[in-house]
Amino acid sequence: MASDPAEKPDGVPSHPGVTPDPHRQPAPAINNVIPAQAGTQSTPLSCASVVEAQRHATRALSAAGVDNAPGDARRLLAAALVASAADLIRDPGRALTHAETAQFEAFLARRLAREPISRILGAREFYGRPFVVTPAVLDPRPDTETLIEAALAICRTEGWLNRPIQLLDLGTGSGAILLTLLAELPEATGLGIDVSGGALACARLNAGALGLSARCRFGRYDLAAASFSGFDLIVSNPPYIPAADIEALDPEVARFDPRLALDGGRDGLDYYRIILGKLAQHQTVSISPAWLVLELGAGQSAEVIEIAEKLGLIHAGHDVVQTADLNGRIRCIAIKTHPANLQQKNLETP
Repeated sequence: MASDPAEKPDGVPSHPGVTPDPHRQPAPAINNVIPAQAGTQSTPLSCASVVEAQRHATRALSAAGVDNAPGDARRLLAAALVASAADLIRDPGRALTHAETAQFEAFLARRLAREPISRILGAREFYGRPFVVTPAVLDPRPDTETLIEAALAICRTEGWLNRPIQLLDLGTGSGAILLTLLAELPEATGLGIDVSGGALACARLNAGALGLSARCRFGRYDLAAASFSGFDLIVSNPPYIPAADIEALDPEVARFDPRLALDGGRDGLDYYRIILGKLAQHQTVSISPAWLVLELGAGQSAEVIEIAEKLGLIHAGHDVVQTADLNGRIRCIAIKTHPANLQQKNLETP
């Protein structure tokens, strides 16, 4: 992965050994004090006022090198007080209770240990919808919304916006990609697969919360054993960080994201080889075209296109659409299969 490692999104295979505590509520943990990690405690607040608590947290987070310290302090304080940001502004002099102070200090200690806000609060907004985030899944980040836009653009071009198409999400994680597309495509149905039972539990939870359970299924499959047959649109945000680079990632990623959701092998391209090899096999038996949309790390587009060309999936740059993110980086590619016009000779992955 050549993109900013701290922006690695969700929707990739999660570590099969990491599962959420079945007794833990997956919603934001704002009513129970969570013990701080050793060595991360900040100076006690002693029931300070709202404005004093926010200033204290901002200073502590800034000193720890946390980006957007004021915003993080505000969100943690609002969560500890079960209040909105507007509530904090309206009554800046209100004193925190002992329970609120304890909860806020616990939240702050976790953030000082570089645990992401979404994991502390247990939820993240993605494409305008809330998603539960557990230790078994990656945190769905804004960069992956580029994949959503690319997939919806394909659906508009193909006339699929109100058609009963079939979707397949490879490495579904929290379900953010599949469930967002189903919410935007009211007649579509889909299957999300992952190697992690904990990730699948999280995805099912999100499907239920969004009212989409009737239109999706989730299954525990190894990617190499998955079948692509029968699907119109296949999407994936696979692991794409070179294995040797993982330890150097931002602490929010290296310490808290499932490693198998990050590790793309020696050069970060292992999962692209597997997925594209499977797609090449699929087009030898499919009777209709299908689209594959993949998220990429920055700088990986040329290498992934080369893999696809060697497999006969695209020829001289044709049948591939590249989509850039808001920073102008190629964030995803879409490849259309053409079963009636096969040109690939060798199904071996490069």
